[in-house]
Amino acid sequence: MPHPSATPFGTWSSPVTSELVASAAINLADVLLDGGNVYWVEGRPQEAGRHVLIRHNEDGARLEVTPQPLSARTRVHEYGGAAALVADGIGYFSNFQDQRLYRIEGDGPPVPLTPPAAPGQPNAALRYADGQIDNGVVLCPLHLNVFSLDTGCSTTFDVPLTTYRVSVEADNALVVYTPASN
Repeated sequence: MPHPSATPFGTWSSPVTSELVASAAINLADVLLDGGNVYWVEGRPQEAGRHVLIRHNEDGARLEVTPQPLSARTRVHEYGGAAALVADGIGYFSNFQDQRLYRIEGDGPPVPLTPPAAPGQPNAALRYADGQIDNGVVLCPLHLNVFSLDTGCSTTFDVPLTTYRVSVEADNALVVYTPASN
């Protein structure tokens, strides 16, 4: 056995490297509550950085919601934004590979909700994050997009978007006019 020797602070060699420590660490993010179930997104370095939406049921069972190879991660802000949300047992997430928004219910397959990127332009995909659910509609800020203030239409992508007329009423109340109320 080699004899220890005195060395200046921080100059000794160690079999424990920062890469070894980081490769074993699971990152937890975006804690979500839905009824008695708790969801979170788990970052897994051992799966090439895949992010998995996990559900912890009221009965204590722990289930992976997003099947392989899908990854609940978004490129919004490049380091992410909230990539998943849940309501009434249904999960919604942005998949890292194609940046499309998906819906997954129970043991069913993930169903894409948004269009794919233009052929030959995978980096032109729309990016979704920080979603909210309101009255049965998933609302996500549409990032990397420029809108005309005159028309409300995208000048960046040729994707049909639903826009709504809004106004500010007395006491700074924001009124959103839906197609039925216009």
